[in-house]
Amino acid sequence: MRGGLQGKWEKRVAFVLCNHDHGAIFKALEECLRSKSMGMVKSCLVAATWLIHMLSSLPQTGVKMIASRCLLDQFTEVLCSSRNFEEKILATLALKSFISDPDALKERGTYAKCIYKPLRKLK
Repeated sequence: MRGGLQGKWEKRVAFVLCNHDHGAIFKALEECLRSKSMGMVKSCLVAATWLIHMLSSLPQTGVKMIASRCLLDQFTEVLCSSRNFEEKILATLALKSFISDPDALKERGTYAKCIYKPLRKLK
């Protein structure tokens, strides 16, 4: 029973955060991921990955496209340039969530070449 309540709570929190001011959190996370502070980047990476993961379980509100526009380049950059294994894994999980959307997959084909080599190395 507790797991069900936690799942509902997570969905509710994610829904409110993602849809507040029509996805403004994704623009803020994009800016944080560009920060020079490694601590800030890591914290934002965790939060952004969780929110992207949760988007797949939320009703479609158009926020997923906003998240994609704001964060896809950032996650790709982390995957390709970070030396931290944990950061690469988080970026990979977020990219998987983006790629899992069939409509968005066509649009993201341009990223395939960028992420192919880092993913093979990560494997």
